[in-house]
Amino acid sequence: EDLHFDPFLAAGGALNFWEESLGAGKTEVVGTAGGGLFYHFNDEWAVRADARAEVVGHETEFKFFYSAGVTWRGGISRALR
Repeated sequence: EDLHFDPFLAAGGALNFWEESLGAGKTEVVGTAGGGLFYHFNDEWAVRADARAEVVGHETEFKFFYSAGVTWRGGISRALR
């Protein structure tokens, strides 16, 4: 019950629709995957850090993203426990 660290994996996808003025009206498929770690201070507050890779379009352009944030989990999620 006193675990403060919570690792996670994430994966997803998207479609980008470009306007004529930005990308010649084309559509690109995007795939993302990554993982990270939450550090929980208590049941409501945590900090999060993660790294993700993104593959864009048929030319397989790779991009990497790193992010950090603060998470608050309150309200209904606490009432459901």
